[in-house]
Amino acid sequence: MNEKKVIGRIVDKSGDSQFEGSLSEAVSLVDQQTKSFAKWVYVKGEDNKFAPFFFDNHEKAELERFKTKLGAAENPEFMITGSLQGGQ
Repeated sequence: MNEKKVIGRIVDKSGDSQFEGSLSEAVSLVDQQTKSFAKWVYVKGEDNKFAPFFFDNHEKAELERFKTKLGAAENPEFMITGSLQGGQ
């Protein structure tokens, strides 16, 4: 069984880079970037808008919840940023 193709962007002080890979590769990258570098991740939902996904402790169940949310989209997409977007 082939995993869905996921696309993503990493936007931070070093610039803007692109990601294209499997769902598992995307989850691994997001886990590393949010845990090790304190970055924020946004997932494109069914309404075609990005919404934040918050990690509390990066336990296996939480990563599975993220993988399920990302994989539920017809065209999975995420964005990682160096800071929280939106708000006041």
